Amino acid sequence: MSEDTLQERPQIRRRLRALFQNRFLSDFGRQFSYSSSSVDRLLSLTIPISRIDPLACVEVLGQPGEFQFYWEHPERDFGLAGGKSCLSISAEGSSRFQQVEDRIQQVRNKSREISEIEHTQAGLHFLGGFSFNGHTTNNQLWANFGSASFHVPEWLFVRDGNLGLLTLTLDISDHRLTAADIDQQFESRVDQLQPLLDFQQEHDGIVKKSEPCWDSSNKSLVDDTESEDTYEQWTKHVNHAKDLIREGAFEKIVLSRKIQVENNGSISPTQAINRLRNLYTNCYCFFIEFPGSGSFIGCSPERLVQFNKRYILTDALAGSISRGTSASRDMVFENRLLSSGKNRDEHEFVVKSITHRLKNLTTRIQHPSSPVVKKLSNVQHLHTPILAWLKSDTRKSDVMRHLHPTPAVGGYPTEKALSYIPKLELFDRGWFAGPVGWFNTMGGGEFTVAIRSGLIQSDQAHFFAGCGIVEDSDANEEWEETKLKLIPMLSSVENG
Repeated sequence: MSEDTLQERPQIRRRLRALFQNRFLSDFGRQFSYSSSSVDRLLSLTIPISRIDPLACVEVLGQPGEFQFYWEHPERDFGLAGGKSCLSISAEGSSRFQQVEDRIQQVRNKSREISEIEHTQAGLHFLGGFSFNGHTTNNQLWANFGSASFHVPEWLFVRDGNLGLLTLTLDISDHRLTAADIDQQFESRVDQLQPLLDFQQEHDGIVKKSEPCWDSSNKSLVDDTESEDTYEQWTKHVNHAKDLIREGAFEKIVLSRKIQVENNGSISPTQAINRLRNLYTNCYCFFIEFPGSGSFIGCSPERLVQFNKRYILTDALAGSISRGTSASRDMVFENRLLSSGKNRDEHEFVVKSITHRLKNLTTRIQHPSSPVVKKLSNVQHLHTPILAWLKSDTRKSDVMRHLHPTPAVGGYPTEKALSYIPKLELFDRGWFAGPVGWFNTMGGGEFTVAIRSGLIQSDQAHFFAGCGIVEDSDANEEWEETKLKLIPMLSSVENG
């Protein structure tokens, strides 16, 4: 924690107390009268504080058996962390995106948000995500995740550049609550922050990368794990997919693998994420824990959507090749990726699909005519950023429903490809490749595609990776590509 944060510790309680008493308790009963039907009514208090590491917040304040959430993009110096749910939202089926947005609006209409400053990250946040498919899974791995799960945390820390924000949220929906009862709730929320405010260790900023890039020699990590598919099964399924493409069933399909490693108690999800974020600063790092569910972690290079007032940002990310061990070799690989017909075709499917899906929701869509190369530590991708201006009546749920799943994780045409994925994969994807992120009541929100991810449980850890199959795909090359994509997650938990 920074020296500024240590110096302001006594002030935090006083400032929150002033907000609570002067802006809420003073008109309690006059503007906030209750009826027996008052439910899902929340009170949030937001104050600016010195910037603080969101992952440190989860490590210090998070408790086993409670909701915990961390989400960060280190390169943009933006992240947030929250815990201990005071309200949950769940939904399933084809209307799950709309159900979540409707519930968020209901909660917002009934709640009171008070902030010392006007800021796009002040107030209530809804943290969570969606499974890849809309149906409720019977797979025990994902039983507690559901097909859509969001929580409003009791405590939330946001880091936005040099600014930090602290938001405390109280559940005041019980119509029998008195001002004294709410005051007691408030004191309890402040008290639960004390372990973090007392924490003396430095947690300000991202540690510089100290680990070497992972090269092909690290593929032995993947070979040493237990896989639910074999190379022979993989080859059979890829060749079957290519036959279906030739028959006109679809043009592209994304097939995935799942591997598992034993967990003897040495795997720490937050330590794994810390390693990943220090190495992959241009990726989205996330950590979600629902009670009794294990920890879903990931470090994804792909943004599904970022919401702003009237426009959105999204990414087309498809087509991959490894990094070179030298600058000249890396340039050779980059040029090979840019000139690869197979990879360019795969990438173009994604660009075309995204622009087509957004067409009726937007007034204008803008993107470069050719992709650029996005370089990660062990792999590089073809990348096209897409900017779209929304129509006035377009809802966030419309955008989410139309964008997910992209051809980068499903296929093209998507609906046709999706029907074949369960036949060619040997596992339920659960939240792998689903949207993970947050909404707030200021109109903002951002979601990443939960690829390069894994589910860490008490006895096992499960990791996932996929690749796009087109007509001229080679099964062996695609197998090696999945191994390349699995290396970061496996390396992050190696030796705990």
